[in-house]
Amino acid sequence: MSKKIEIIKDIRVININNNGFGIAKNDEGKVYFIKEGVPGDLLEIKVLKKHRNYYNAKIEKIIEKSIYRIDPQCKHFYDCGGCKLQHIDYNYQIQFKQENIANNLKKIGKISIDKFSKIIPAKKNYNYRNKMEFGFTNNRWLNNNEILSKKKLNKNGVGLHVEKMWDKILDLDKCLLQDEPSNEIRNSLKEFAIKNKISFYDLKKNKGILRTMMIRSSSLNELMVLIQFYENDKPIIKNILKFLKSNFPEISSLLYCVNRKANDSIYDQEIICYSGKPYIKEEIKNLKFKISAKSFFQTNIEQTKKLYKIIETFCDLNGNEIIYDLYSGTGSIGLYLSNKCKKIIGIESVPEAIKSAIENSKLNKINNSEFILGEIKNILNKSFVMAKGEPDIVVTDPPRNGMNPKVINQLLQISPIKIVYVSCNSATQARDLSLLKNDYKFINSQAIDMFPHTNHVENVVLLKRKKIND
Repeated sequence: MSKKIEIIKDIRVININNNGFGIAKNDEGKVYFIKEGVPGDLLEIKVLKKHRNYYNAKIEKIIEKSIYRIDPQCKHFYDCGGCKLQHIDYNYQIQFKQENIANNLKKIGKISIDKFSKIIPAKKNYNYRNKMEFGFTNNRWLNNNEILSKKKLNKNGVGLHVEKMWDKILDLDKCLLQDEPSNEIRNSLKEFAIKNKISFYDLKKNKGILRTMMIRSSSLNELMVLIQFYENDKPIIKNILKFLKSNFPEISSLLYCVNRKANDSIYDQEIICYSGKPYIKEEIKNLKFKISAKSFFQTNIEQTKKLYKIIETFCDLNGNEIIYDLYSGTGSIGLYLSNKCKKIIGIESVPEAIKSAIENSKLNKINNSEFILGEIKNILNKSFVMAKGEPDIVVTDPPRNGMNPKVINQLLQISPIKIVYVSCNSATQARDLSLLKNDYKFINSQAIDMFPHTNHVENVVLLKRKKIND
């Protein structure tokens, strides 16, 4: 017996969720998450899957367009899923992100908000990323027309993983996330490889030569390209690198590695410099940063400059402070603050990041910084504080899953005057703030949009240690 297809007519989208799906309710209170639905849309939808508290659905027909619905600029939008909000007016995206942060702080953080600064939007909504990673595949994603076609198709491709499908890569003609020559390099290398019958990676069988490509750029017009190979065919590798060097002389750092692991992470791989330097440089507030292939660095440089200014403003330094920079990465936040404080102590668990932070300190002739390798939960204790000095301010910028509970307990014991909490996930940020709120008073929150057309947003919160009578 065939499954009954449920079609619902005349249903209005009232909001969007954190995954960018439109939210609608029927008269019975049933909730529907609708792919590409926009608040204000009146739709006819098809129910795809039933969950405990909601239904997944897709749009069958737009009866009445929302005033916030726009035509996405990227030709790959409906297949890619990378820029999930591209079909929504940017001003509404900002409103959605602002409301999402406020709700998380109130509901999860249990914070009564007296002051909440307006989110800082991005002036550049496209081509804002300075780093992109693309995968090669011999079995690219096919659209419906290609599936129905009887023509013999070339299934090689270079692009981004299709959402929730680890083994499928969408071949990209033009991605709007990174400035040229990003698309030119990717497309030219694909054509060269196909013409010369160089094998693309098979994600299921773990074979093939071309595996991934990383392209990094800087505001100083420096360009890095890293090609990751799976099979160590030296003559072919040499030909590929020679092709890139001769056709794209603007590449200032041409790197490669041979990775035979099941996963394509490069952090345990030897990176070989074929041409140019093994790094590129970036500049923020007269500070120069060396960025290697393994370095973490914010992907939106123009918004990063504004983000660091927010952190500096929240710190409100007088020159005598000791600052602990937790999850310090390559040290860019700490080094940015170093000329206005007494001492910076950075803690980070990634060896390559600590190495970069120390190199960047020397590069900028900064003598009041120290960067320490290790897990914060294991390092941050009374003996550490006695050795390094009591922090007046702690700046913390943890990964998306937030701070370890042990780190939060250690912060409460150390009891700095201020905590400046930077996060790209306001939900986990709010969870951590709820654990600090008995001892710390919420002063301000300032969000900045680092990732236009996605549901992600960076938020900075300022906390001050409570006085006895607070």
